[in-house]
Amino acid sequence: MPHIYANTTHDVYFAQGFNAARHRLWQLDFHRRRSLGLLAEVFGERLVPYDRAAKKFIYRGDMRAEWLAYANSTKSVAEAFTAGINAYISLIESGVIEAPLEFRALQYEPAKWDPTDVSRMRAHGLYFNIRNEIARATVLHNWGEEVEKLRKIREPERDLEIPTTRGLPLIPGSSCSLSTLTSSLGNSSKPRNG
Repeated sequence: MPHIYANTTHDVYFAQGFNAARHRLWQLDFHRRRSLGLLAEVFGERLVPYDRAAKKFIYRGDMRAEWLAYANSTKSVAEAFTAGINAYISLIESGVIEAPLEFRALQYEPAKWDPTDVSRMRAHGLYFNIRNEIARATVLHNWGEEVEKLRKIREPERDLEIPTTRGLPLIPGSSCSLSTLTSSLGNSSKPRNG
């Protein structure tokens, strides 16, 4: 089993990003493009519907507030990890090493990462439970917490907030369709119950 040793936390995550890119760069690039709605730029216009769907779920809020919502080290970890990925890509760009076979076969170059990509890539996670979240919010809004407790056992048990949004019952079914569409490419895992 490979191990990474370093003198600083930054160096550990830099090395982890570099090694992840060394072994799985095409998978990382595809996952980033799928989550950020950037597939069509390399795979053609037939993927525009997937990109449109993915872009509806990209985080567009204040990144400073977003980083503050995580553990104290999250931003620096994301910066170091993506710097490691980008260092490996720089070796490809400079001709020191050859791009992985997938890039050569598909005739495109890997894209460099921004640390905010790590936080903004949310579409894949939304797929697994969006239907349940919409159902939960609708039941809570229309009938309250007691009915929701009958509908679905929550694990772990935690307090629920009753949505006050007036438009909640009007959430279109297309919300679920969009999240399913964004996750249908390259997703071999089965949906989990949320």
